[in-house]
Amino acid sequence: MCEIEFDDDSACDKLSERDHVARVPHRCSSCGAMIHPGERYRALFLTSVDGPAHEKICPACLPDLEAFNRAHGVWVTPSSFDVLLEQCIEDEPDSRPRWEPVLEGIRQRNRIARGVPR
Repeated sequence: MCEIEFDDDSACDKLSERDHVARVPHRCSSCGAMIHPGERYRALFLTSVDGPAHEKICPACLPDLEAFNRAHGVWVTPSSFDVLLEQCIEDEPDSRPRWEPVLEGIRQRNRIARGVPR
């Protein structure tokens, strides 16, 4: 398993998390996909050296983020998930079969959200 190290600037505290049904459109903080009215998502409120932040995560990213957090014994924010996946795959090549499809899914949803063809 890779070793994810956080410096003081990247550490954060999760103050709250709640599942919601969107009333207005939102963007997933992890993949950038639209969260449309009527869709479920998780809202997170956290604080770091940069101050308080609100992040939202779509149903496609949430199970993978939770699995990554459990596997690594850490809590990572949706907005840093792709970078930490890349770091994990680079640090521990044996993890590639598990995490590379997750990273590619995030990238694909991001391309779709931005209207970029495959």
